[in-house]
Amino acid sequence: MVSSNGRTHSNGQVILTWLGRLLLMAVPLVIVFGFFYPRPIQFLNPVVCDTGLAIQVQANEANWPLDNAVRCGSDTLRVNATGRIIGLAGISFMVAIGCYSLRTRITPKAYSAPVQPAHM
Repeated sequence: MVSSNGRTHSNGQVILTWLGRLLLMAVPLVIVFGFFYPRPIQFLNPVVCDTGLAIQVQANEANWPLDNAVRCGSDTLRVNATGRIIGLAGISFMVAIGCYSLRTRITPKAYSAPVQPAHM
């Protein structure tokens, strides 16, 4: 692939670039949705919560902005999952940085000029 500045990029570089972008976008989304609106991140239940539990938000209305917690819960059990959500966001950030670092190390196939001139 050729970029706008004329440099060629390998497929690996393009894949790592987009994977890094997606993971960087996921960091604030996971944190915001985890603390305020957990329905869009219910697919993370197997990663964040134990078996049979689902992500829920439990806010203390008296101290709401400061005392908001992410819980994994069911009808009978509630477990604090705030640390797991923040950890998941941190891991996503680190993997995104790793993708960006690795993409700069992948070099496309070098094309060299022929040894003999074409007019001989």
